[in-house]
Order: sequence, then structure tokens, then C-alpha cells
Amino acid sequence: SVLLLLTFAVIWAGGERLLLRPISILSGTAHRLGTGDLAARTGIGSVGDELGMLARSFDEMAESLELKNRQIILADRALKVLSAWNRVLLKPSDERALAEGMCRAIVDAGGYRMAWVGFAEDNADKTVRPVASAGAPEGFLESLRISWADTEHGRGPAGKAIRQGTAIVVNKYQTNPDTAPWRENARRYGFISVIGLPLKVEDKTIGALVINAAEPEAFAEQEAVLLAEVATDLSSAIFAQRSRAERTRLEVSLRSSEERFRAAAEASLDALFILTSLRDTAGNIVDFELTDVNARAERQLGMTRDHAIGKTFFELIPRNRTAVSFEQYTDVVKTGTAYEGEFPFDVPQKGRRWFREQVVPVGEGIAISLRDITAWRNAGDKLRQSEERLRLAMKAAHMGAWKWEMDSDQHLLSEEMSSLFGMGPGAGPRNSEELFKAVYPADR
Repeated sequence: SVLLLLTFAVIWAGGERLLLRPISILSGTAHRLGTGDLAARTGIGSVGDELGMLARSFDEMAESLELKNRQIILADRALKVLSAWNRVLLKPSDERALAEGMCRAIVDAGGYRMAWVGFAEDNADKTVRPVASAGAPEGFLESLRISWADTEHGRGPAGKAIRQGTAIVVNKYQTNPDTAPWRENARRYGFISVIGLPLKVEDKTIGALVINAAEPEAFAEQEAVLLAEVATDLSSAIFAQRSRAERTRLEVSLRSSEERFRAAAEASLDALFILTSLRDTAGNIVDFELTDVNARAERQLGMTRDHAIGKTFFELIPRNRTAVSFEQYTDVVKTGTAYEGEFPFDVPQKGRRWFREQVVPVGEGIAISLRDITAWRNAGDKLRQSEERLRLAMKAAHMGAWKWEMDSDQHLLSEEMSSLFGMGPGAGPRNSEELFKAVYPADR
């Protein structure tokens, strides 16, 4: 009886330790896991029997569930950041306000410990200049002395992200050798993990978005991908803002240039015309359309702006009288080479006038500057006529004339001078030395 009792006691004790207790632990752990305690573990995975194998499988399953749940939580806060960022975009803002809005969204909506944006400076030290932050103590970022050069202060997440153009994840801040210069600050403010994300504008990395988290292994692959999308959105917004600012600057500059050009054109003593080329289906220039004229052109050519603008070159001037000019104008557009020339033009109520034109390419057309040279040309004609009459009078009177250019010692003789001295046409001394040689020695 004693032996039988002892046998039952041993069987009961062994069953309690080897069977009932593990089953009870498995049951309790399964219940905790079912109620949401993803940290529940059996702790009996070292047992080598079937129950031990079951416990190990259960613990592995619980660990996997906890990891998946953690990834879901981390990914969910990244999505919250994107949602908050979209609300920031609804408000008109400048480049700095965009960066600040993104940092606030990361900290307030995402629950991260700190976020900041720094721009890469093209100076000798290649410093990273903080422009916006959230969750950072005052003066904290400036004290870090972060660089994007390959130096001790440039191997952190921000510097490497800018230099390499890729996301840099540090999930163990205190042991990573690249974060050594900032470990004390990280310990003081509870930074366990950090990610540096490059900001790119037109394929150029202009800075970095840096996010600090208080959890270890905070930036898993899925979360890093979502946060990279956050950085891409910020880069796109900065690019759009810069494009708008540049477009505004160009528009202001263009308006200013147009105003200056308009003022200069109206004050010009020359008649100015702006024409754009008209082409056929084959791309050949077939005519020019007048798009603008200045006040001087209206006065000199007897036309009004309202009448002239919108007319084609051949509508204003008959084709048979402008064929040569049209070819020269098309050459200016094709070659980009300016052209100068003179031509007569019959101006209503003024008669025949002479003009000197300068033609330069302007975009897909030309600009023509005309100056009335009628008075100059008439004066030249009168001078040539006077010179011819003087020559005929001197020839009839058997008179000659010569000129001595004293600075260059050049002698210029008229045709009559040569014949007066019995020399052939065009002969005679051309300088003082030749003159004295030609004179009889006693008369020199």
C-alpha cells in the first residue's frame, strides 16, 4: 500500500511539473495574448519534450505578432505625419514655413521625439544650416556643428544623407561610431534611434530631414520607406515654392525690362518696329507681322500704331518693292546675324526720304531701327556737286591745288597740279623729301 501510494504521489508530482504546469502556463499566456498583451511569453521554451517545442513555437509566434504590431504602429504614425502634412500644404507659405510645418507634423501627429530640417551650405566647411525644427530645445541644433563633409561631424545621419543622397538609419545611437560626437546630447534628451533623409531638388541634394525617436529599432524598413515619402513630399513642396519664387522674380524682371525697353523706345530718335515671323506648314518664313512700333515711327512714316499693329510686312509695303529687304530680314532670323543698310521710302505728305536701318534678331522675329538720313544724304550730294564744280572751274582756269598733311608729312596733289609742272596724271611728290628732291638745288 505504501509503495502504491508513493507511486501515485510520484506520478502526480511528475504530472504536475511535466504536464499540468506547462499546460497551465500555455493557457494563461494564450489568454494574455488574446487580451492584447503582445509581450506575453511562456518562458518554458528550454524544455525538450513536445510541450517545450509547443511553448517555443508559441513564444516565436507571440514575438512575431508583437513585431508586426509594432511595425503597424510605427507605420501608422508615419501615415499620420503624411495626413498632417497634407493639411500644411493647404495653407500658402514660404519655404521656411513649409519646413516648420513638416517638423511639427512629424512631432505632433507622428509622436516622434524631434524633427529638424537643415540645408547644405556651399562653404569651405560644408556646414548644415538648420532652418526649421520641432521638439528641439532652444539653441540645441546650432550647438551640434553638423557638416556634410566627410569629417567627424559629417558622418552622422544628416551629413551622410546629404553626401550620399540616400536615407541613413541609426537604430542604436549610443553604440554607433558615426554618432559619437552627439551621444551625450542624445542620452540627455532620450534619443535612441534616428533617421536622416535627403531633400532633393532637381536631382541635387539641398539638405536633409532628420527625425529622432525615443524607441529602439524605431525605423524599420516599412516605416523608413514611408518617411522617405515624407521627405520626397517636402522636397517637392520646396521645389514648387522655389519655382514660384523664381517665376515671380522673372516676371518682375521681365516687366521691369519691358518698361525700360518701352521708355527707351519711346525716347529714341529712331523709328523702332518689332515684327514676328510667319511660317508656312513647311516651316519657311513667308511674311512678318508687326507687333509693336514706337511714337517716332508713327511720326516719321506717317502711320498710326492702331493701323499698323497686326498688319503684315507685305500688307504695309508692296511686295515688288521689298523683295530684297525681305530676303535680308529672313537671313537675320535664320543666321542670327544683324544687318545694316540704306533705302529710300516715299512718306505720305513728305515725299522721298532716305533711311538707314539696323535689323537684329529678337526671338522668332526681328527688331528694325530706322533713322532718317535724308538731310545728311542731301548734304553729301550738294558737297559732291560743289566739289565737281570746283574741279571743272580749276581745270578751265588751268589752276591746281595741293595739300600738305603736316602730322603725317603727306602731300596730296590735284590732277591739274601734275599737268602744270609737265608731269603725267597722278605724278608728283608725295612727301617733303620727294618735294625737295624735285626742286632745283639752288631754289630749295
